[in-house]
Amino acid sequence: MIAERDVITHLRQDEAEGIVRATVAGLQRERSDPGLGSITRFFKRLAQHHEHCVKNVILIYHQRPNAMYVAEESVWKQNERSIRAGEKPIWLLKTTEEHNDPFAADEVFEVFDIEQTEGRSFPPCIQHSNREQQFVLFNYLYFSDYADECNVEYVRKLPSSSPEEAFARRVEAYFKGVMHEPSGRTILGEKLVEAEVELATYVVCQALNVNPGIKPLSVERIFGQRDTEVLDTLERSHHAASQVLSCLVSK
Repeated sequence: MIAERDVITHLRQDEAEGIVRATVAGLQRERSDPGLGSITRFFKRLAQHHEHCVKNVILIYHQRPNAMYVAEESVWKQNERSIRAGEKPIWLLKTTEEHNDPFAADEVFEVFDIEQTEGRSFPPCIQHSNREQQFVLFNYLYFSDYADECNVEYVRKLPSSSPEEAFARRVEAYFKGVMHEPSGRTILGEKLVEAEVELATYVVCQALNVNPGIKPLSVERIFGQRDTEVLDTLERSHHAASQVLSCLVSK
């Protein structure tokens, strides 16, 4: 017999997976929107919560749209912050085994937004002083393993009207190197890989308040797939962006 707590957990897990499916389906329907409003807002949320997988970014927004930074209670305790009385947790999904269905998960866990806690001052993951952070990240990418001669020349030859545009082009060049490497996934097709590069670039730039824009054609290539393929594509791009942004996390 399953304990009452286990029943509640399984119900929450099913509900969470349903929310993710419904959100992806909604984004697929809205890909023909000329303004790309909903999709652009979704991409901005990916940038804001870049340390979480796409499924959990969806769940964070669904349960607490104004969340700024979420973490498990143990993390808040380590940082000398406590959960305010009466605050409800945000339920996220954790996958511990490989599944054929990317929407599937093995368990749920709870987190709390920083606004639900109190205690010692807690710095944001990324300091949005921007120019300094862009410079740090620019150099990080420039001297990375993927800053090959081809990508360096690619950046040099493209005209830029502002430091922000130059920064966006450097980020894009980095992802072109990462996602087009021989051991990468070019099996998916060159055009889809280009769309993934553009999305990863967008997420990184948005996290630093730079808006490089995203082409409607790339949106069509991403969201014109089956729902499972859409989620896989989003997770790949988001993971690539998260790895880059991790170099800016405050220690």
